[in-house]
Amino acid sequence: MKTKKLSKRIMAYIPSLIMLSIIFGFSSQNGASSGHLSAVLFDYCDYFLHLPISRDLGIVIIRKAAHMSEFALLTLTLDYALYQNDHEHIQLKALLLCLLFACLDEWHQTFVTGRTGLLTDVLIDTSGGLLTQMIYTIKKTLT
Repeated sequence: MKTKKLSKRIMAYIPSLIMLSIIFGFSSQNGASSGHLSAVLFDYCDYFLHLPISRDLGIVIIRKAAHMSEFALLTLTLDYALYQNDHEHIQLKALLLCLLFACLDEWHQTFVTGRTGLLTDVLIDTSGGLLTQMIYTIKKTLT
């Protein structure tokens, strides 16, 4: 019986591990590949939406929005896993883990050709996690 419960608690971390793998995969792309992907995404959006911004600004916005989104989802999965295993200070723990993984992600990028690790990106990544926690708190307050 205890092994089944332990197994369920460990399995709760699988979504977080998947998100970390996705983040690692994107961070492992060299600068040219990463830049090309952002440009293609901007061009696709611009084709359908006729965006009123320059291509360069649009690419920067896409890159930063991707950072925020990845870490927002990571924080959400960490909330779930922590809730399955612990009921105290879940949001704070998830946000601190998000910050830790953001730092590790930027450090990892310093080893990838054409990429840099930036403190501003750590802050953008963590703000994605913070936004997730704020939305969760507001939702919980309203219901």
